[in-house]
Amino acid sequence: MLAPMRRFALLLVALAAVCIQIHQAQNILIRCSCPQTVKMTKLNVTDFEVLERRSGCDKTELIVTVTVAENSTQRLCLDPAGRMAMAYFKCWENKNKNETRKHECLFRKKRIEK
Repeated sequence: MLAPMRRFALLLVALAAVCIQIHQAQNILIRCSCPQTVKMTKLNVTDFEVLERRSGCDKTELIVTVTVAENSTQRLCLDPAGRMAMAYFKCWENKNKNETRKHECLFRKKRIEK
């Protein structure tokens, strides 16, 4: 009689663990980081971040950090279909997505203008 009770208790513990895992998985909401985008910016871009396609967001996103008045910064989402974003994507791919070489993509435009 003791063996069926142990099996039942073990089954209840396993069922509780599964329910907890399902509940935690449902609370994770992964959405796109850029609900609104801009085509381009004339502000000084100081940094950028490329967010690849992932579950919950089916597009590649580009978030740039720009300098605004009084040394404050602002993060903007660039439209992936825009020319400015395409240039960043191309440079990023050419640098093999290496974080340490990201600055080369930022200052590429400035070198061309000189």
